[in-house]
Amino acid sequence: MEAARQLRQRDYQGGFIFTTSSPGHTMDSYEVNALYYLQNPYDRRHFENAMLRCGSLLQKAKPQFTFLQRKKEVSIPYDDIIFFETGKSHTVALHTVTGIYSLNYTLTHVVECLKDTYYFLSVGRSFLINIHHVSGQIGNDLSMSDGSIVQVPLRKQSEILTAVFADD
Repeated sequence: MEAARQLRQRDYQGGFIFTTSSPGHTMDSYEVNALYYLQNPYDRRHFENAMLRCGSLLQKAKPQFTFLQRKKEVSIPYDDIIFFETGKSHTVALHTVTGIYSLNYTLTHVVECLKDTYYFLSVGRSFLINIHHVSGQIGNDLSMSDGSIVQVPLRKQSEILTAVFADD
């Protein structure tokens, strides 16, 4: 419990699941915003219920990009976004793991919306990529997880390729 308190004091935002045989600690788990509390003895069913509850809480907490599509609000988790691409007449094509959406935005607007997300990277004036979906390099261009090729402008090749592959 003390370790959880210290992590929260250091702004740790992750989840905690506690197990104990002492019922006195239940209230302490609320203090550190624990996701779940399992009291011993517990069985497989209790554990599975805890995992299901925690999984749905974590899924809802994932950051998402939200936009209007045919007058309905659509939310795509950042992790599912492969890249954005400039389209025709102030539109942007949003490439995701499940399909492509056409948005009535400019790429500048999208970049502004995602400016605080470190893993989205502008590639020239035409692309905003999720670096987690870069699957490789073909010449000086990037291959994406969906098989698309993102052309890197000549003047930006060194900077972009270094940023994308810095951790390799």
